Amino acid sequence: MSGRRVVIAYGDPAYLRVLKDQVTQAGYLVTMATDNGRQAGQVVFSRQPDVVLLGHRLAGRDGIELARVFSEQWVAPAVFISDEAGCEDLGLACQAGIYGYLIRPVEQIQLVAAMEVAVAQFRAFVHMWEEDRNLKEALETRRVAEIAKGILMERLCLSEREAYQMLRKESMDHGLPMRLVAKRVIEEAR
Repeated sequence: MSGRRVVIAYGDPAYLRVLKDQVTQAGYLVTMATDNGRQAGQVVFSRQPDVVLLGHRLAGRDGIELARVFSEQWVAPAVFISDEAGCEDLGLACQAGIYGYLIRPVEQIQLVAAMEVAVAQFRAFVHMWEEDRNLKEALETRRVAEIAKGILMERLCLSEREAYQMLRKESMDHGLPMRLVAKRVIEEAR
């Protein structure tokens, strides 16, 4: 946890200082502490911190809106800190894709635990998303390769194995991905 980069955006300047002190004392690097949501958003996108602490009412841009954008863009996990235990904030924060929710006053140990869980969950989700994307790409490659093999088998009277070897050789000879070679075969057949 030591050295993790944190952006803090909280509307109450006095409590913003408290949060900054707690985070710094716990060994984290505060990249930015601000009450301005627009500035926080720019810093998060440019510096990509490990975790973001957000409050609701920020100057320039709302914290819940920021959390939603960070979640949709897979930029950084957000831990939301609310002034009250109301269900409205909790519901909005959950819909925004936050990774933690705390009600102030927040003890340092709670803050650290929430940030660490958020970072771990975010990394797990990113890993699953990357695996999903890789599997989809592999399926798409296989799909177009099957179509291209069929075209080659029909046009050149090749066996399935010969058609596959032809695609593979073309891929290796030109240093191109199999999917791209297969797509070219399909396009040329049209």
